[in-house]
Amino acid sequence: MDFEFNKAVRKNSGIVNGLNIFLFIYSIYKIFTVGFNDEYKFYSYIPLVLSIVAFISLTIYTKNLFRTDISHSNSFSTLIGFIPFFAGCYMFFFLGIYGIYLIVIDFNTLTFIRSIIFTYIGYKFEYHLWLITEIQLNYSESHNIEKD
Repeated sequence: MDFEFNKAVRKNSGIVNGLNIFLFIYSIYKIFTVGFNDEYKFYSYIPLVLSIVAFISLTIYTKNLFRTDISHSNSFSTLIGFIPFFAGCYMFFFLGIYGIYLIVIDFNTLTFIRSIIFTYIGYKFEYHLWLITEIQLNYSESHNIEKD
């Protein structure tokens, strides 16, 4: 059962990190296209820092997911699991939904396509992150007993 649990966590964290790399590449692209200007920090600097921190925190979170002891570092890794959640919310709400709102003000086809893509990627990011955090319910013995 531990092998299936480990396999499912690695699969979903790989998907989340792949989507996180997409955010990283997008922010690097925006830095090179708009330059080092503070006016576009919500499209360049913040996604860059958020994607790096989310990648590191998700790696720490999935490594400590298998620990069973009670310690300060284990509880800290549980709290650090919220950082990828904020990265997914940033992709979904700001780069996705807010971009769709900007289309109402000034229509642009590239903004529309980018907003639809980031809405979908943000949703998939949050869904697979939710699977990582709630996957213990599928493989815990107490939950299987309640099902029977």
